[in-house]
Amino acid sequence: MSAPALIGREEELAAIEAFLDGAGRGSLLITGEPGIGKTVLWEAGVEAALRRSRRVLAHGAVEAEAKLAFTALSDLVGGAIEEALPALSPPRRRALEVALLLSEPGVEPPDPRAIALAFLDVLRAFAASAPVLVAVDDLQWVDSASAQALHFAARRLGEAPVAMLATARTG
Repeated sequence: MSAPALIGREEELAAIEAFLDGAGRGSLLITGEPGIGKTVLWEAGVEAALRRSRRVLAHGAVEAEAKLAFTALSDLVGGAIEEALPALSPPRRRALEVALLLSEPGVEPPDPRAIALAFLDVLRAFAASAPVLVAVDDLQWVDSASAQALHFAARRLGEAPVAMLATARTG
């Protein structure tokens, strides 16, 4: 089911379409005051990416979950974790499984760098079969552990066809 036409948002929609038609990588951040329609634009971007046969990894952050570690990461890769795990080296696989609460942590928690590297590996593995859009609504509410992994991966994706679309509040 497609969303109704967004009247008066043609410029923003055109920017999103141009971003998705671009090189397949990079980031687009939609910012503004609460209530101006950032989420509606984000949803339109997600739908446009799906129409382009991009793999979409999406997370809608909420303030109440901002203190729960790896909530965003769980939403982004949790639904496809069984597909993603075989592509990971054992230390990274274990770190991601612990972060997503699929394995017991053992004596020591996993190294945050191993979790971030595992997320980067997952994005690259997914991008090998189809361009990927990582879509995060309300970036300001993303838990800090997931935010670190997102930032780490975004800086290291290189030429991989992974794009990031996010919204964030200002003010």
